[in-house]
Amino acid sequence: MNIIITVPKTIKWSEYLKEIEKCRDYKEVMNFKVGDRCYVTHNGIVKGWMEVVGFSTRGFDCTTTGQDWSDGNYVQRSGEFHGIESVEMKGFQSYRYCDEF
Repeated sequence: MNIIITVPKTIKWSEYLKEIEKCRDYKEVMNFKVGDRCYVTHNGIVKGWMEVVGFSTRGFDCTTTGQDWSDGNYVQRSGEFHGIESVEMKGFQSYRYCDEF
């Protein structure tokens, strides 16, 4: 899976290329801020959200289903599940960015 980001048009592309060049040898990194919440949709309805608490690249065994998940890029969630009023959203694969509901 991949993500796509938008560089604001207020930033000159030539300046952005300078940042990209600094990362060429993997000695520096570029960061992209993700949201603080991870919303969950099921069967065409946004059901609620959990707090994003970290990121991991290590695989894991699901403690509920027993499924073995291989190494990859994972957004970690924890804490209380915050249910929200029903908001319709057509299902999709992967993820999207959204404003708060």
